[in-house]
Amino acid sequence: MTATPSVILSLSDNIRTELDKQQEELDQYIKLQKEQLTKGVRDMKLKHMVALLTLIEKGISAKLKEKDVEIENMDRKNRELAKIIKQVAIEAQS
Repeated sequence: MTATPSVILSLSDNIRTELDKQQEELDQYIKLQKEQLTKGVRDMKLKHMVALLTLIEKGISAKLKEKDVEIENMDRKNRELAKIIKQVAIEAQS
C-alpha cells in the first residue's frame, strides 16, 4: 500500500503544526520561568539590601550612643573643671 503524495503532505503539515504548537508552548513556559526567576532574584536582592541597611543602621546607632556617652562625660568633666577653676580663683583672691 503506497501513500499518495497529498496524504504525505497533509501528514507532514500536521506534524509541522504540532511541532510549532509545542515550540510555542515551550517558549511560553520558558518566558514564564524567566519572569519568575527574575522576580525571585529581584526579591532576594531587595531582602539583602534591607538586611544590610538595617545592619548599618544598627551599627551607626550604636556608635552615636557611644558618642553621646562620651559627650556627656566630657560635659561632666568640664563642669567639674569649671568648679575647680572657680574655687582656685576664689582662693587666689583671698
